[in-house]
Amino acid sequence: DCVNCYRCVQVCPTGIDIRRGTQLECIACTACIDACDDVMTKTKRPTGLIRYTSETELKGKPWRRIRPRSIASTLLFAISLTGLISFAVLHQPLGVAMLRAKGAPYDVIQSEGHEDVIVNRFQIELSNQEERIREIEVSAVTDPANLPTPVKGATDPAPSGVTFVIAINPLQLQPGELRRVDMFVRAPRSVFHQGTSRYTVEIHDRSSGRRIQKEMTLVGPIF
Repeated sequence: DCVNCYRCVQVCPTGIDIRRGTQLECIACTACIDACDDVMTKTKRPTGLIRYTSETELKGKPWRRIRPRSIASTLLFAISLTGLISFAVLHQPLGVAMLRAKGAPYDVIQSEGHEDVIVNRFQIELSNQEERIREIEVSAVTDPANLPTPVKGATDPAPSGVTFVIAINPLQLQPGELRRVDMFVRAPRSVFHQGTSRYTVEIHDRSSGRRIQKEMTLVGPIF
């Protein structure tokens, strides 16, 4: 049915002759298909002389709409979409990690006439993973009702006599900022049983209202 009008060659941006078959220069713009269909319509011939097809269809065999490749592509797309949704739902805008500072595990401050004080040093690693400023407040959870006690300085002891000391509290995190905050925990010698004592720190993200609790283990002398 080709009338040798060369319209397919004239409209091709790369100048190839599609009648010779698909070539490396073809950019799949389908301009030749539109031009050929237009000529076929004007000459009252069937359209689709240039088209996307397969060897199976050219041989007159039925075209299978569902093929293994289609099923595999659909499954891969579903898995990718599920992962993307899970990431969006489970994404944590504030990253928190409790780290023990380097050096000696604890220090002992001797007190004349009073009980010795054991000092543990920790670092709270905070990472703001959003493009907005976040205001963070650290609290100590030490009472049986799990009610947070604000940590502002050495004058705010926990009910057990444990004192949490942070230089800046609350603090602001800039967008994308990663900061490590030093926290000193002062505890009387009597709270250590078999050399350890467990406490919980709560990080309150005032920007979103989210609260994150991290457990830490104080170490001290065995008695």
